[in-house]
Amino acid sequence: MMMCGTSMFPKSRVSWYNFGANCCMRFPKQLIYTDTPYTPMKDGALLLATGAFDKDGLSSKVSSFLEKALCFAKKRDLRVVSIILFGSSLRRDYEEATSDIDAIFVVDDSSTESAINDFRLYLASMKRSVLGQGPISLILNLVSRQTGMFISGFVCRQCSLLNLDFPQIFGISSKFSQLLAPSKLVLCSVLSNAKTVMGEDLLATISPPTIDFSQLARSLLMNLLLALSSLLIVLFSHHAVRFSLESLKWAIHSSHFFVFNKINALNEEVRNLGFAEKYPRIIERLLRLRRHPTPDPYFSLIVIWYVLRFHVDAYRMAPTARSLKS
Repeated sequence: MMMCGTSMFPKSRVSWYNFGANCCMRFPKQLIYTDTPYTPMKDGALLLATGAFDKDGLSSKVSSFLEKALCFAKKRDLRVVSIILFGSSLRRDYEEATSDIDAIFVVDDSSTESAINDFRLYLASMKRSVLGQGPISLILNLVSRQTGMFISGFVCRQCSLLNLDFPQIFGISSKFSQLLAPSKLVLCSVLSNAKTVMGEDLLATISPPTIDFSQLARSLLMNLLLALSSLLIVLFSHHAVRFSLESLKWAIHSSHFFVFNKINALNEEVRNLGFAEKYPRIIERLLRLRRHPTPDPYFSLIVIWYVLRFHVDAYRMAPTARSLKS
């Protein structure tokens, strides 16, 4: 059994000025450090956790995404308590063609379900669909919504985050979460690779769940089903390769976290796990297709085997990694 860690942040705060004209937030030229606890400011100023990015630390794409999202939230009278970034936008493996801006917008507990759903729909509309149009694409988009894949921006209430309510945090099907999702593994991987970039630092107050073999088994089952589904539609949709990429990517992330209790950039993880040397062709193909996703039926076929292989290797490696840590 493994216990994952969570990021710890200094207690000091910084204030972020100012929302600016037309209720659209503008990033500050200067950050003002204070030691006062978090309180909403009447003039719209927001407090940031020390160690979060200022404008220079955020890419223009992420900055623009946050600006537009906060503008919409203000129009809908949603009080955003905190914004948490995680995933490839914080690491060195962000790929323009395949990566999402992984952000959790934590809103006040008094927020209505209607306003939250409107916010989710707005965030979804900000990103051009990578799954195309047509009957097959409708199915792919449904799978995307049910699993949280290819989604930039999640919205949840503060109580949902603090209680680690997986379906509510990621806005996914509760049935999918109960039956297939390796929810504890995903939550731990998110918490270990997340930063509060605006508002209250809720991360430091969360006790992450523990991970055991059942979570690795769930990851194996979910990614095998995802890879198999991709193979079944590969002749009907050139977007199928994206699901093959997701299944293999998450097989690597899950394996790495199970063994090393942390998430790194994808190219670092394959080196740490020894996959770059052991399976060089599939790893090269994976990294190439992440940069330029093009139809590849052969890749969709062999991914099924490597999803299984990676999880088996992780299970065998875990005892050795734990003994080295101890």
